[in-house]
Amino acid sequence: MTLLNTPVVQFVDADGLPLAFAKAYFYQSGTTTPVDTYADADMTEVHTFPVVADSQGLFPSIYYDGSELVRMKLVTATGDLAMPLLDVDPVNQLFTVFAANIADGAIEEKLGYTPVDPATAVFTANARLDFEPAELNPDDVGFRGNPVTIKNVEHTFELADSQRLLVKDDTGDYIWTIPADTFPIGHYFELWMANTGEVTLERDTGVALRAADNSTDENKVLQPYYRGRLQQVASNEWVLSPDVAGDVALSVNGYFILPNGYIRQWGTFTGSLAGDAIQNVVFPFAFPTACLGAVATLKQSGTPDILSDFGAVINGFDATDLDVYVAGPSTETVEGFIWEAWGH
Repeated sequence: MTLLNTPVVQFVDADGLPLAFAKAYFYQSGTTTPVDTYADADMTEVHTFPVVADSQGLFPSIYYDGSELVRMKLVTATGDLAMPLLDVDPVNQLFTVFAANIADGAIEEKLGYTPVDPATAVFTANARLDFEPAELNPDDVGFRGNPVTIKNVEHTFELADSQRLLVKDDTGDYIWTIPADTFPIGHYFELWMANTGEVTLERDTGVALRAADNSTDENKVLQPYYRGRLQQVASNEWVLSPDVAGDVALSVNGYFILPNGYIRQWGTFTGSLAGDAIQNVVFPFAFPTACLGAVATLKQSGTPDILSDFGAVINGFDATDLDVYVAGPSTETVEGFIWEAWGH
């Protein structure tokens, strides 16, 4: 079994637009004698001749038995074989990998490293690319998938989800189940709760789940605005590692968001303010749910006595802004104030 197409095969025209329904013809090298290609690693499903790309110019998995070199001609959906866009001969020279090649060292060049014991090494993975990731098997390597998937549903993790960012961006509560005996060790999922509501990570029978900082095996509840990674570190053993940095803007007027949804913001208002006046401040980041509290402190250069007659009072706040009341003589001024606010 040999994989013919290279990872992420998409053909485009001179303007960079996908070659919708382009056609790939496969022949014996140096000839125009057609050869069979297959859609599966077991070579049970024969492709049509030619193999046709989808509307985005993407070709499906293409396998061949590897017994000889193969030539490929590529034409547009209405193209002429006499004037192909590509005529590659051989097409699979760099991608032919057999189990027998491991012992004789040929695999070293293909993989880019030397196995610990080449004489006894065994090639166990199906070298394969699939543009429909849901069809992947646990012993396959390599696939193309969308980087972000919205999952506002009850869901069981699939190979199609691997290494994607799974986002819940509505207000619902859902259960996402980790199935047993499905993923190779090392597979992971990026998780982001982008709205209110919770997601419970539920263990299938035989699955262990723990946090990165402890050994307790239990289901985990992802709070609103949580962000982290779920990764399989051993057979059926998963670790949930929060993005402890969260989203952050470390500037004069900035904020940080913790994985549990807690948000803290701060800023400086600079400008001459007379006493007995109210100044509005718009938050750098609007609180998705609510602002829970705020404080403000007046600022003034040097050591002025005037501040003993002044004070800063939070006059009101909501999810987007706050009002600071500068209490003091209306005939005097201060240079501004520093504020903080927190919420979720």
